Amino acid sequence: GGFCRVARLVEHVVPLNSKTRPKKLTFACGDGSRRSFLLKGAEDVHLDERVMQLLTTIREAVALAAKGGFAPHVSTYAVLPLSRSSGLIEWVPQTRPLIDLYRDATWSRGLTSAIAERQAKLTKNGEEPEKPEASSKRDAPRDMVERELARWSEGGDDWCARRRTYAARLGGSCVANYALGLGDRHLENVLLDVRDGSVVDVDWGVCFDAGTRLRVPEAVPFRLTPALRFPLGPAGCAAGPFAAAARKTARALGGPAGAAVLELLEVVANDARVEWRATLGHGK
Repeated sequence: GGFCRVARLVEHVVPLNSKTRPKKLTFACGDGSRRSFLLKGAEDVHLDERVMQLLTTIREAVALAAKGGFAPHVSTYAVLPLSRSSGLIEWVPQTRPLIDLYRDATWSRGLTSAIAERQAKLTKNGEEPEKPEASSKRDAPRDMVERELARWSEGGDDWCARRRTYAARLGGSCVANYALGLGDRHLENVLLDVRDGSVVDVDWGVCFDAGTRLRVPEAVPFRLTPALRFPLGPAGCAAGPFAAAARKTARALGGPAGAAVLELLEVVANDARVEWRATLGHGK
């Protein structure tokens, strides 16, 4: 958080293995710290910048409505557009995408080979192989997030604190994501902050209900799969920190404090409409 004067760019640049080949850049700051950013090319990040403004306004509205009490926190990060086709996105340290947790869990339990064997058997018998989504839904270990929270905990008290933080952040983000019509919540777009158990959403390219107009429309309001629900414990989604955070966020958005959010949301949604048409036109 905050600003720093950049002294130099660290020589080591890390390319990421994804479609647009973004690069991880690290800057040495004048105060001796280092901050990393993701350099994205061939992509307009102005929308991400606007969404971060919306999330910041949502967070302020929730805090105002809480009147000094517990206020669910929605994670944000810096977005710096450089042009209409490039920009820098703050690299949130010590986070892991859910896809990494899935791969770790399936590999450690031998599920990867079991899935491959089942697919091969279906093909051999002349049957249609399962789609990857169907296979991952069935075989995804329900406790993969819970195990990661426990792995980074320093004891029982720390583990309980991480679970509470996780539940509260998840509850707040689910309501915020629903308000923004966020879609495309696959395992690479949801991160787990291993420092405290926070949930961080990335990639806001499909929001304002654009997912409902995709070639295969998205029907769910937010991602709340069994693996995400498992750490909530016996209270689940109906009670406990998750439900409390979700209710507080929803009430804040529906009350006087949420008026600023609605005004900004309308401005941003209208301003981004041309971008949605371009995205949907390519059948993404």
